[in-house]
Amino acid sequence: MEITCIKGYSVKVLSANGYYIGTLDEDGMPMCRLSVDYYKSKEAAQKALDDNSFTRRNGAEIDFCSQGKPCF
Repeated sequence: MEITCIKGYSVKVLSANGYYIGTLDEDGMPMCRLSVDYYKSKEAAQKALDDNSFTRRNGAEIDFCSQGKPCF
């Protein structure tokens, strides 16, 4: 099941020095990082996303993406 943020972007597992949960913009560039934690494996990050068990970030980046509303 695909999860989308309030702006309609797909929420997915992304990678940069570990794995995290976030969104990509229309050009495939990272837009918002939604998870506090980095995960050691893609599978662990995917499980956290599937279970909706990840800790969500708060802050300016999230406020910009969601305009002060819950991301999803």
